[in-house]
Amino acid sequence: MKTLYRIEPIGHERLWGGNLLAREFHLSDTGSIGEVSCVSAHPACDCQVADEGCTLSEFYKAHPDFFHLSCQDFPLRVNVMDAQDDLSIQVHPGKSTHTQAQPEAWYVVDSVNASLYLGHHWRTKAELIQAAEKNLIQRDVIRLPSHTGDFYYLKPGTVHAVGKGNLIYELTRQADITYRLYDYHRTDKQGKPRALHIEQAAECIYYPQILSSQQPLSYIQSEACSIFVYIDKPQVFTLMKIELHGTIKLQHSDFYVYTVLQGSGTMNGKAVTKWESILQICESEVCITGNMTLMAATYREE
Repeated sequence: MKTLYRIEPIGHERLWGGNLLAREFHLSDTGSIGEVSCVSAHPACDCQVADEGCTLSEFYKAHPDFFHLSCQDFPLRVNVMDAQDDLSIQVHPGKSTHTQAQPEAWYVVDSVNASLYLGHHWRTKAELIQAAEKNLIQRDVIRLPSHTGDFYYLKPGTVHAVGKGNLIYELTRQADITYRLYDYHRTDKQGKPRALHIEQAAECIYYPQILSSQQPLSYIQSEACSIFVYIDKPQVFTLMKIELHGTIKLQHSDFYVYTVLQGSGTMNGKAVTKWESILQICESEVCITGNMTLMAATYREE
């Protein structure tokens, strides 16, 4: 039985994008591609499952035995972001009766004299509102130098922005609600300022908010590979990095999505190259061979 499926990426033009992702992902788009959805079943960007003639959302609903999950929709999204300019300062809400919580994880693939904006100095909602009225949001958000290999977990309510010069692997839940706090007075293609959502953001931000780069929870090393587990939380997600220089076999009870960050190799004998994303169904084994770095993500309910 087939146990591995390649997921086809979707590129997105962004005000802060460039031409790196279009080139490296071999996309036909010629605009300023700032973000690529590597694995997504969101209605606005539903990736195709290669050779299956369907989208990931359709595949998930057609094959519940491949995932063993009770959630109605495929739970994860994997994105890659190339920031040629600073992204807007924003926040994602927690879970409510109408919305799914949207935690995020960032792994810095590359960083060139760059920063990340994470956390803030406000003690109360009133201080945030006052800062917005005085156009001081950017001043009060904490700016951290970024380095290749840094990892951050952003729980819902975290004020954040990717700074210019970062190439980021992002893992998030399958939700898409963003409240924008500050956008550098930029305008869209019609010349209109992009909307801000100060009141909504103030309601879901937590106070105080100080973040720092996080070390792996655990580390496994063998002759063929090094595995770094960054986060493993039920009903949130699991993320690990695999640095491979040989052959390994991995048996998983949960489904996994792999994204190749560097190098190339094979998975169950099929060639994989940089930036390809592969879905492994649950209760299956994969044999991975090569010299490459992969991110491996999953979601479990317990």
